[in-house]
Amino acid sequence: GDPTRRVLIAIANAAGVDFAWLATGEGAMQKTTPPGQLDPEILRLAIETVEEALLETGRGLTPARKAEMIAAVYELFRDGEGKIEKSAMVRLVKSAS
Repeated sequence: GDPTRRVLIAIANAAGVDFAWLATGEGAMQKTTPPGQLDPEILRLAIETVEEALLETGRGLTPARKAEMIAAVYELFRDGEGKIEKSAMVRLVKSAS
């Protein structure tokens, strides 16, 4: 039979596609985050990237500087629309920290 709504939601989240597009084939394929709203997956990736770079360098940042770094990495990942490799971003953060 057809997949359940719960299964479709899980697939859409895992694939990073819009639920309505997956279910109906209509509309935009990519998930869109409303303006001013953070995308939790991109935020997680930005935090992981900064943490990994700081761990590898053995450096620490003040909370304010760390927040600025995470925000900058978030914007780069968001604007790159999945075309930026995490490893390249780690190298960038390491050089900037």
